Amino acid sequence: MTTVGERTGPGAWVLVGRAALVPAAVAAALLPLGDGVAAGNVALVLVAAVAVSAPGRSWWTPLAAATSGAAAFAVLWAPPTGSPTVDRSSHRVSIVLVFAVGLVLARLGQRWRPGRLDLLDSATWRVRQALRRPRGLDCLRSVGRLSEEVACGDSASFIRIDVARTLVELLDLRDCRYETAPYLPSTRPVLQHPGWLTIGPVGWSPVHVGLPEHGFDIVVEARGLPVGRFVCAPRRAGHAHEDSILAALALVDHAAMACLIEAAAAA
Repeated sequence: MTTVGERTGPGAWVLVGRAALVPAAVAAALLPLGDGVAAGNVALVLVAAVAVSAPGRSWWTPLAAATSGAAAFAVLWAPPTGSPTVDRSSHRVSIVLVFAVGLVLARLGQRWRPGRLDLLDSATWRVRQALRRPRGLDCLRSVGRLSEEVACGDSASFIRIDVARTLVELLDLRDCRYETAPYLPSTRPVLQHPGWLTIGPVGWSPVHVGLPEHGFDIVVEARGLPVGRFVCAPRRAGHAHEDSILAALALVDHAAMACLIEAAAAA
């Protein structure tokens, strides 16, 4: 969306000035060719110059580029040269085409560039995810590390922090926090054994359908009672690896085990 700042800010006017300069510079650069280049071909070159010289999303840049291209053709290439007056009707048509076609192409280019960048960004993210996606051995290492911490008697709070940090890595989360029961009811889906997301009577596999973009919970249960939950916020909606889901549930079970051991020691 184009904002007021984009239209009136100093940076936007720099883009407008550059868009107006490029077609005029192209028209002037072609002058040494003289009669070796037909005026119609010059008009086509100017249309291309207008189309590629209008960055940003504001209407002002393509409008400035199209006006500059049409004026440059009229003054430098349409007889009598050096004057804005044009004698031939064919040249008048060329001026109109430089302006209209160049304006349309420049505007289409503005609309296409953001979409192309979004596609490239999405493709880059998918490649990065494929490269960094944890495999079974990495998940086993994470579970093994937490098992050692529990066996060594580390505090439940320390283990919960480590579980939250590891969940961020395994599930590519933006954030993960732990909430101690009792907590407020949530409308987020819940990830539970054997690796399904459920919300009310509805359930789905995060491996095949994907993790919800707006977050989900993993409840920590000890002896069948909830003692807390991990609130997970994915970076974006996307499919999860099955090994990551199973490892995440195992890590949460380790947190529940640590809570039981700590409660038994305090009794």
